[in-house]
Amino acid sequence: MRSITTCILFILLNGCAAQTESVSLSGSKIASNLKSSDYKNQLTYPKATESLHFLDQQIFENPMWGTHLRYEYLYYPDDRFDVFVYPIAESDWSDSQRVAKEELTRALQEIRLAEKHGYINKMRDIQQDSVQLGDAKGAKATFEFTDRDGEVLISHAYVFTRKDKFVKFRFSFFKGDGSAELPDANEFAKDLLSELEVPAESPYMATMRKTMRQQRALLSSDSAGQSVSQKSSD
Repeated sequence: MRSITTCILFILLNGCAAQTESVSLSGSKIASNLKSSDYKNQLTYPKATESLHFLDQQIFENPMWGTHLRYEYLYYPDDRFDVFVYPIAESDWSDSQRVAKEELTRALQEIRLAEKHGYINKMRDIQQDSVQLGDAKGAKATFEFTDRDGEVLISHAYVFTRKDKFVKFRFSFFKGDGSAELPDANEFAKDLLSELEVPAESPYMATMRKTMRQQRALLSSDSAGQSVSQKSSD
């Protein structure tokens, strides 16, 4: 029962419907038609680490959702290890710490939504801060929550940037009676990051960002024109 509840939770937190293998394949076909990132062939990720085993990959039909990788913890299979790779919906992400922090804040808002709808209970002890794992800088949040079965979990969410993509990790461990020492989530994130290579910017996103820049330039031009007109009338 714990696994079903946790699965429902993570589906909701990701803001995406559950995907079957056939949908994953159609997502890959749609990506090809849209000229969005080819996560099936151009995403490099570890099939295993010292304590994690790769389970499956889902490619979402919406190119802005990207792809989802699931891993199994060899020692406690009920614990959840999820990796998400998806494009940054901005035209400028040069301040990577800022965009990572803002994306993490959105992720926490999704979790609050899950709590509001009763998928989890008593989200608490939220700690949010910057994180650096090797050369990778990003944002991290740690918190506790209680699932529908009354089980307490310790959850960790990370957001990093790679090329024009977000890399988001979500790890959740069942706390049990609190007597056992839980593993270091940073080590899992570091191991996965070290072998993760994302696709380059896709034509789909390049076109979208070009449009965003043009619209921003147009708005800036209109604003400047209005300012000049206002000064002239004064």
